[in-house]
Amino acid sequence: LLASCGHERFPVFQRPTVAIVGTGDELAPVGTELGGSQIYESNSWGLAAAVQGLGIDRPTPLLVGDDLAE
Repeated sequence: LLASCGHERFPVFQRPTVAIVGTGDELAPVGTELGGSQIYESNSWGLAAAVQGLGIDRPTPLLVGDDLAE
């Protein structure tokens, strides 16, 4: 398409890398058994699909507890 418009050179950019991090001890990975006050971490699934829809590699979501060291 660019060549048909007479463009010999054009800028290109590397696709960004995206990370999705869920935080909180109340979040449990899908497919595991819930503890007393836990809920399934589901937001990352929709966010990952949206990122993939933009042509960016699907990120692997990470879960981090409430421990500051994590």
